[in-house]
Amino acid sequence: DGEEGSGERRESMWAVREKASARSGYRRVQTKLNVLTQAERQSLWTRQLVIAALLLVGAVAEVIIVQLFYSETVEQQLVDEVLNIRVYRLTPYMLYVYSILVVVVFVFALAMFLTYTQRILLHSHAKMRSHEQMWGMLRNGALLLYINPIPYVVFITKYLATAGNVIDPPSNGLKQMIALGKVFKSSMFIAGTYLYFWTCVHSFRVPKGPLPRLFYIPKIGLLIVYILLGQVLFWRYGVTVSELPLLSFLYLVRICVPHSSLWRREVVLAVVSYALLELFIVLWIARDVLLTHWDVAEEQQVFISNAESAENGNGGSYSGTADECSIRVRSWRFFSKHHALVYPAYYIAYSIILFGTPAGASISAAKMWSLYLLALPRTPVLLLAYWLGYAVVESFVNLPPDSSGLKGWFVPTTITA
Repeated sequence: DGEEGSGERRESMWAVREKASARSGYRRVQTKLNVLTQAERQSLWTRQLVIAALLLVGAVAEVIIVQLFYSETVEQQLVDEVLNIRVYRLTPYMLYVYSILVVVVFVFALAMFLTYTQRILLHSHAKMRSHEQMWGMLRNGALLLYINPIPYVVFITKYLATAGNVIDPPSNGLKQMIALGKVFKSSMFIAGTYLYFWTCVHSFRVPKGPLPRLFYIPKIGLLIVYILLGQVLFWRYGVTVSELPLLSFLYLVRICVPHSSLWRREVVLAVVSYALLELFIVLWIARDVLLTHWDVAEEQQVFISNAESAENGNGGSYSGTADECSIRVRSWRFFSKHHALVYPAYYIAYSIILFGTPAGASISAAKMWSLYLLALPRTPVLLLAYWLGYAVVESFVNLPPDSSGLKGWFVPTTITA
């Protein structure tokens, strides 16, 4: 009973602090992250570090397996020349296994999306929700739609119906279907990564009051242009771009340097233009990261200086409370540290798989049909599972502070001391 009473007092303490922050106009609310001990936060970080290391090892292992068992060098007549190219082929059975694994990842992603959404919307007070918690629902939903298990369920059904002899007949609408699928997946990936990260970074610089009136417009507007330009490249020049910045240009160089006949001026200019837009977006986001880092560091320093002045009886001008400063600094430290690990690890792993996979299909498509495939034909399950793990961690630390144990994902629980 004493422990339960202590937990209830601690829970009430968070509620009192939330109300005090609301009265002062402070926008950043308490989350699960702020009730974790330093040891618990360090443990969370260490686990993520191990997962990132396993991702990189898994990416290298996948490339080795593909090169050893699912690749072959073939001689192909490509327009006016015969080339020996190395191609990557999956058997129907391996595609069947891959499709099952994608569906499994989707089921977990769906469960996480529903659990987190109902916890935030149904079991937390509207005034106690942060923008970051709401954007977390967007991130989880975008991941869910990015996985999109429908084509894999269709393939599994065909595989079982034909006893493994799956032969997909050519379709006149194949190009249109590919285009629609790419724009949809690209939109979901950008919403769940670029937009989520960018808005969160900027919001750390707005600790009080509502978000600025033009907070969303430049971000969403620029990312829409980014998506549309990718579609122009597909429809006008037959280029399928990568979802990660600058990789489309680097992969174009990879397939064109050994085969000079693949260089087409208009394609190169289009891909370079796309890469420059990507670079502009990345630099803008990097600028926001630096501005936020300096802003948070300055607030912390001002608070420390004023606290020291108050102790010496000289007063102080800092308008926030100790709790407010602690919440903002602690949240930013974890957010920046977490993403400084997750995003580069994913980028490196994706690059290893992209450049380690035989480029024969891309070379053949460029020579025979003027189609430039500058991305992975399908996202490896390893990368999908990694994104799911990242979303789970981000969701966990943004749960309300009255979330303890597994039950805390579903309903408020008493926080024990």
